Amino acid sequence: MEMIKGIKGHGYYDELVVPIIENTAYEYELTEALAKAIEAYTKTTAVLVRNHGIYVWGDSWISAKTLAECYHYLFDATIKLHQLGLDWSTPNHGPIQSIRSLMIAGESNASDKTRKANGEIDPFPCCIVLDIEGNTTPISFVTEVLFPYACQNVGRHLSMTYDTPETESDIKLLCSQVRF
Repeated sequence: MEMIKGIKGHGYYDELVVPIIENTAYEYELTEALAKAIEAYTKTTAVLVRNHGIYVWGDSWISAKTLAECYHYLFDATIKLHQLGLDWSTPNHGPIQSIRSLMIAGESNASDKTRKANGEIDPFPCCIVLDIEGNTTPISFVTEVLFPYACQNVGRHLSMTYDTPETESDIKLLCSQVRF
C-alpha cells in the first residue's frame, strides 16, 4: 500500500510489523510489555494494545500525527480487504494485468456512469484522486496552501454544483461519516 511510505523507515515493498501487547487494568502496568515490544521491534513506531488502542510516536508531534494517520489508513484498509474476502497479506505489487477483469469482478458495485452505451464497463470512469500529507506533499504545504485554497473556493464550488446528483451524493456521504 502506498501509505506505508508514510511510516518512518518503510518503503512500498516493505513489510510493516506492528507488535501487539495485551491490555491491563491500568496503563502504568503496560510499561514492561511496551518496553519489550519496542526492544524486540526496533523499527516500529507504534504498538497496538489489544482491546484498547495504539501508542504511536515520532520525532515531533507533527510526525506522530502523520504516523497515526498512516497507521489508521493501513489498519482500516486491511479490515476492509478482510471483510471483502481479499488476501491482504500477499499484495500484488505489479501493475494490474487486466482492467477488464478487475472491473468485471467488481461489476455489481460499478455505477451506471461506468457503463458504456454498448453495455461494456468503462475501465476509466471520471474521478479525482487526492494524495496529500506525507507521501507527496509536506504537511506544511497542506496547512498553508491547500486548506486555505479549499476554504476560499468551497463556497463558490458548492453554489455552482449544489443541485447536481454528484454533489448531493458527496454531501450525503460526508454526512454519513460525521461522528458525534
